[in-house]
Amino acid sequence: MGTFAPEFLAFMLRGAQNPVSITLGSEKEATRLRFRLHNMRRSMKKQQHEQVDNIENVSLHVDGNVLTAKPKDQRFVQALLEAGITAEELPSETNATILDEPRDRTKKKTEEEELAEINSFLQGDTPSGS
Repeated sequence: MGTFAPEFLAFMLRGAQNPVSITLGSEKEATRLRFRLHNMRRSMKKQQHEQVDNIENVSLHVDGNVLTAKPKDQRFVQALLEAGITAEELPSETNATILDEPRDRTKKKTEEEELAEINSFLQGDTPSGS
């Protein structure tokens, strides 16, 4: 992760907690920075960086020359709260379990399985059960 400014990580970590916006010189600069931040996130994921789980929760938005980082689920939380749904309803052990589990529960395919599926598709085979 050495090719990225440490301030990039600080920006993303702050955005994982609360919305944070920065103003750049132009929309083009804001878009470029968003691109760099996405690249940093990918690099951190590859390197299994200790903070990757925190920055995976960050959504980046460009509006004119303003770049905003905020928690991904924040836009839904207000609607849930207005409907009377709160995290306090969950037993504490359930809350911790849900937050600690991986979000993607689909079985991961091996590279060999993916290649076999692609080759099967290219040969015109249809999956069984279709």
